[in-house]
This record gives sequence, C-alpha cells and structure tokens, in this order.
Amino acid sequence: MSDFVERIKNVCYAEWLHFGKQTYSITNSLTNQGMRETDAGFWQRIGVYWELGTGSDKDGQDTDWPWSAAFISYVMKMAGADKRFKYSTRHSDYINESIHGNTRFFKGRKLNEYTPKVGDLVCYSKQHGISLDQLPKYYKSHTDIVVNKTPKYIEVIGGNVGNSVSKKYLKIDDKGRLIDTNHKWFVIMENKL
Repeated sequence: MSDFVERIKNVCYAEWLHFGKQTYSITNSLTNQGMRETDAGFWQRIGVYWELGTGSDKDGQDTDWPWSAAFISYVMKMAGADKRFKYSTRHSDYINESIHGNTRFFKGRKLNEYTPKVGDLVCYSKQHGISLDQLPKYYKSHTDIVVNKTPKYIEVIGGNVGNSVSKKYLKIDDKGRLIDTNHKWFVIMENKL
C-alpha cells in the first residue's frame, strides 16, 4: 500500500470517528447512528470540507446542497493528491475525468473487469440511464472510498451518507468483484497513485 493510500485511509477513518462511527450493514441497514450534518460542531466541520476541498463557502446547515463530493475532494486534498485529482462539488466531474480524461492517476474501470482495492473510489448513479457507455457531462451520483477489503466484502467511507460521514459494507464475489445491489454501482475509479 502506498503512502498516499495510507493517508487516504487515515483521513477517512479520522472523519468517520469524528462523526461518531455511523455504520451501515451489508444489507444497507443502519447499525450505528452517528452525528448529523446540522448538529452543533458538525455543520462547521462540513464547512471545512467545502472550503478546503472545493473552495466553496457552504457548511452543514446548507442542507439543500449535497456535500458528498466536497467530502471526497477534502479527503483527496488532505491525503496529498495535489493536482492529480479533479476536485469538484459534483462527483460526475471526477468520475468522467477518470473515464474520458487523460489522467494517469485515477482510471475508470468496469465492475465486472476490475477488483477494487483500498484507496479506490466506488461510484453509483442516482438517476436512470447512466453507465460507462452513457455518460452525460453532469448527472446525479455518489462516490465512496474503499478503506478495507475482506474475502466477502469491502468497507467504504463516504460523506453525506445518512446526513453524516458513514461506513458501509459492500458485497463482493469470490473473485473480489463488486456485486452489491443496494445502489446502482457503475464504475470503480482505480487509484493508481
């Protein structure tokens, strides 16, 4: 595991611990309730994600603005991705970059052709008709970061999941391929750093 991937893991776990370890089981059931985005002391932390991750001036009280991409951008910036990641308020920006861009740092991979590893980003669509072959410029989506892997599941951490920083368990097959059906997963961003 590279130093960069280790830093990604450390930043993710620190934020998850800070928010009270909110956790979802492999069936997507809430098993541990964490702190919420509008709770005192926590809405301000989300403001840090917005500011440092994307240069925006929002915070956790701006509940009309999803902050999950700001969280991912924050993690990547704090881990030291520098100019090797496309920081954005929209997941679709860096997902599309990994698929169609000239980046050699993050590469969009098909679910049935790639085994996710720690430090990769797993992405799902929040609207119909989105696939690797059918990608508009902007679309509703979500991304989580792989922080651990076992023979039966991967553990991912993401922001704005249940209005908190949350960990989820996602099912994989015996080859290690992502087969979770709780969301419309369509691409894995391989972290090549």
